[in-house]
Amino acid sequence: IPETAPWILSKKVLDEAGLHGELHLLAPGAEHAHPSPAPGGRLIFVVAGAATVQSGRTNHVLQAESSLHLAPDTTCTVRNLDTAPAKVLVVDLSPPRVVRDPALTTVLRG
Repeated sequence: IPETAPWILSKKVLDEAGLHGELHLLAPGAEHAHPSPAPGGRLIFVVAGAATVQSGRTNHVLQAESSLHLAPDTTCTVRNLDTAPAKVLVVDLSPPRVVRDPALTTVLRG
């Protein structure tokens, strides 16, 4: 790694009930790719600073205390294009659970 490469510090902060979360501190110019889609989508929340999230051909610019929800079939790259570090929480969501309750089912009889 070149000495001038932007740094990224990451810490797992959530791993329970199908939710997986990491907090990333990105130096100016740093980028963090999420090449695999999350089964239930992905939530990105900018805790401090600003970040640009690229998903497909779309760029979303997020300021501090703003969030973005990505669909389950998408990947993304989070970039810090600002001049100050950015703190970004990325949570991979679990797929929705379908619960079938016979008491809630209506049967029509002819």
